[in-house]
This record gives sequence, C-alpha cells and structure tokens, in this order.
Amino acid sequence: MLISFIRRLLIYRRIKTVGELKIGENSKVIPNISFGVGVLSDRCKLNIGKNSFIRGIIDFSKNDSEVIFGDNSSINNSLISVASGVSIGNNVLISYGCAIVDHDSHSIDYKLRKDDVLNAINGTPPNWENVNIKKITIEDDVWIGMNVIILKGIHIGEGSVVAAGSVVTKDVPNNTLVGGNPAKIIKHLK
Repeated sequence: MLISFIRRLLIYRRIKTVGELKIGENSKVIPNISFGVGVLSDRCKLNIGKNSFIRGIIDFSKNDSEVIFGDNSSINNSLISVASGVSIGNNVLISYGCAIVDHDSHSIDYKLRKDDVLNAINGTPPNWENVNIKKITIEDDVWIGMNVIILKGIHIGEGSVVAAGSVVTKDVPNNTLVGGNPAKIIKHLK
C-alpha cells in the first residue's frame, strides 16, 4: 500500500518512479526524487529496509544507479546524489544538511566541462566518460552529524561517528569518531 501511495505521489509531482522500488514494512518515506538529464528512471533502483525514515533528496544522476537503505535507518533533510551506488546499512542515523555524492559531477578538465551548463539547458545528457565515480558504503550502526559531506568512494566502518560539519575524504575505520575538514580520526570508540 505504501509503495502504491509513493508511486501516486511521484506521478502527481510529475516525477517518474524508479525502476525498482522496494520499501520495507513500517518505513516512512517522504520522497523528493529527481533524475538527471537523460536518465531513464526505470533503470534506477531505490531499496529501503524495514522501520526506516527517509526524508530528503535522492538524485539519480546516471542510468543504472542505485540507493540501498538498511533496516531501522534514517536520513533527515539531506541529499544523496548517485551515479553508481550508495549503500547505507542498518541502524544508521544521517542528520540534517548532509550531502552524500558518489561522483565529481563534472570532468576535472575544463575543456571537457565547458559546455556542461549549455548541454543541460538544451537537454543533452552529460558525458560521464571523464567523470570520477565511485560507490559509497556506510556500514551498520553509523551516526552522521549535521552538515557532513561524504565524497565519492568513501567507506565508513561499522559503529563509527562523523562529527557535524565534517568533510569525509578518506575511509573511516570501524568504531571511530572522525571530524574536521578534511575529517581526521579523533578517537577510537572501543
């Protein structure tokens, strides 16, 4: 019943639904789903576990991208921008104002990105060939404080905490508190 409600809401908002949409029992989802230029919504996946609360923006930037939430996890007024994959484990808390982005959005070569804005205006899909993309994994029992930025390719280990306002540019070991810009280990939690 919840899935059909979300599909109706997405259609009402003139947003095509994702190709694979799975929502676990007793989860509450307040969707704000967007698709990049040229993205075929039926080639994207959104899977949400049981007892989870999802409120924020999920931006599917590229075909065949997927977002997976485990059980008993929450994201609150934050952004996930995915070109490949973002995997969030069980019992994960993601606070306000966070950005989780598994890609650079544009090529780092100015000659290759100079037409990106005009192409978007004209409805031309971006060329992802020269854009760095790497999946993000957030393990079980992680707490992400408010206004955290998590960049492409990051793996945050089980039981870790990322302090508010941090920019995560390197992997975070299990049971570790990190903070700062760039985020550094503050202490081990066990």
